[in-house]
Amino acid sequence: MKKNPCQDADCDNAGAEQVSNLKVLLADSGSVTNLIARGDAKDTIYKAHNAYEELFNGLL
Repeated sequence: MKKNPCQDADCDNAGAEQVSNLKVLLADSGSVTNLIARGDAKDTIYKAHNAYEELFNGLL
């Protein structure tokens, strides 16, 4: 059986370093709603969340 090199370590030092430069966009809910309604929003995760949220709210 082959031993896993990360078995006894956390392997944080394995692989290339990943550097991210995160930015936050602040927008009011009306602007976001308009973006989604026009179809300009490319964020499929937000669109899916929004669809599920609307379904959930319909159950109440």
